[in-house]
Amino acid sequence: MDAHGGQDEIAKETSDETSEVWGPRRDYLSYLVRLWRVGHSGEERWRASLQRPGTAEPIWFAGLEDMLAFLRAETGTSRVAEPPRQ
Repeated sequence: MDAHGGQDEIAKETSDETSEVWGPRRDYLSYLVRLWRVGHSGEERWRASLQRPGTAEPIWFAGLEDMLAFLRAETGTSRVAEPPRQ
């Protein structure tokens, strides 16, 4: 048994679906995430980039929502439901 609970292949292909950016979808995705602020007081915005380990090609995003939309598309998930109100 390995450190991943006996899974021999962490990043196996699950279907013929493909990512528009990196090819076949995987069960495991890993990214280097970079976040930084731009602008002046009161008009600051977050910018973001994602980079797969072992690649030199980052994907740049104008904001956090754009990055999250990309990750949702990559994982085939929809928008996360809001937490229940207390």
